[in-house]
Amino acid sequence: MRWVAAGVLTALFLATTADAAGLRDLADGWLTTPGELVRILTPDQAPARDRSWLWRAGLGTGRLFGMPELPLQALDLALGWRTPGATWRLAGSWQVTGGDLFRTDNWTVEAGRRGTWRLGLRWVRERMLLAGNEGPQHAETGLVLGRSWGRLTADLHLPLDAPPAPGDRRIRPVARAAAVAAGVALVVSCERRGADALLLGGELSLGLGPAALLLRFDGASGSLGPGLVVIRDHVLLRTSHVLHPTLGVSHRVQMVVGAGAR
Repeated sequence: MRWVAAGVLTALFLATTADAAGLRDLADGWLTTPGELVRILTPDQAPARDRSWLWRAGLGTGRLFGMPELPLQALDLALGWRTPGATWRLAGSWQVTGGDLFRTDNWTVEAGRRGTWRLGLRWVRERMLLAGNEGPQHAETGLVLGRSWGRLTADLHLPLDAPPAPGDRRIRPVARAAAVAAGVALVVSCERRGADALLLGGELSLGLGPAALLLRFDGASGSLGPGLVVIRDHVLLRTSHVLHPTLGVSHRVQMVVGAGAR
């Protein structure tokens, strides 16, 4: 019976993944990064020293489509060294989706340089457990190339591993562009699901005094929903409530602490 229930949860999870584009991950509730949100709400913040260490830690939780069988928990850590021309950064995240009958563990590691020119390496590994036993596994590696023009940044993701197999429904990032100014930001993302057509998404952030209102849209599934961001001292708190047309609302909340969250 446990295997039957695990199989049902697996089929549902894979179906929602294919239908809901990238919205199954905790971070997919947002497109704007914590650093970009800081620039929206604290544009007058004093510049950092020419050379300094930066760090950031995040804790997140959520529930996919309101289902108690699909909770989300995530931990993010990042360390950076800022120089006059660029910031060198190493970041990692660990996310758990599901529970005893069905669970996925996802690890992501990113390392690279951010500045006028951006270069990074991204490694992802995902493991699935069915009723406590090993299930399918997945790993991928990608190169991230980018450029910054003041308030505008653009990144291109280039896969370094083999192309997806026919029928593979996994989602890979393709490109991202962000325009950020005091009080407002617009982010547009492009993903590819297997070998299918490109999937577009967007997020608009509007500063409202000490807080910001977010509006997230995913063109692949038609999902749409608001979020809220509040920054106080070294702490950033944000929420996401994205409604899928047929599957319901996915709720997420994340707290980010550290120098990068001021």
